Amino acid sequence: MALPPYVTSMSGPTERLGLHRPEFDLEPWDGPARQGYVVCVTPRSGSHYFSSLLFNAGLGAPMEYFNPAEAKDLIRRLSPGDAAMPVDAYIAAVRRVRTSRDGLFGVTAHPQQMPQAIKLGLLERHLPNLKFVHLRRRDLVLQAVSLSVARQTGSWTSSEPVQAEPVYRPAEIAASIEALFGATLYWKDLFRQQAAPSMSVPYEDLSQDPGGMCARIAAFLGVSSEGDRPASEPLFARQGSDRNRAWAERFRQDDMTAKTAAILAAYADD
Repeated sequence: MALPPYVTSMSGPTERLGLHRPEFDLEPWDGPARQGYVVCVTPRSGSHYFSSLLFNAGLGAPMEYFNPAEAKDLIRRLSPGDAAMPVDAYIAAVRRVRTSRDGLFGVTAHPQQMPQAIKLGLLERHLPNLKFVHLRRRDLVLQAVSLSVARQTGSWTSSEPVQAEPVYRPAEIAASIEALFGATLYWKDLFRQQAAPSMSVPYEDLSQDPGGMCARIAAFLGVSSEGDRPASEPLFARQGSDRNRAWAERFRQDDMTAKTAAILAAYADD
């Protein structure tokens, strides 16, 4: 049976992250969520690491439910024999097993996954009292290097093996900086359009104090917290290496163009 159009028409990353698996399910929650939120990310911003921290901290299971591959696998598991289930039934089935005991239901999304979700009215119907949590990296050059490396190696998370050794590609890094800046602007525009509260989470601050950051996010989402939410070992470890940092410095020293410098200045001022 064919999958429904809302799955096949969603653009965006399709790598299978295994987030459909039952070990990510929570205690069944009946009815609408109390609080909906979207974790707004860009490639190589640390989204898998971040989502796993939020999951372990009891803030729901904000994963890529608008990701085509994950949607397909979740539909097959949650509604066997009904691959063409309507979009609202799909989201309701996910919400039932991915909402926290505090009533938090979160979704992680990349910019390219959002237009279809907005067009279908998923935010209004399934994410009440909507808030945005914006994960971003201060060091856009290092993020672009990480993106170049991931594209070459095929290792998008710490659980995936390296398929090829990467090489330094300054043109690709520059193009990635421009694309990542554009994605950040998309999120800023969306926050204004939606007129919903948003919280910025710098990746660098998150990696230094994951427990404290989870506590601040809990407070932002209206969950009682004494600042000591658990920060147990994340399901996905942080990726990064001395090589990435060396290539970022090499790019700054040897391959920075005026155009790229202007983009980085605008990003720093945003």
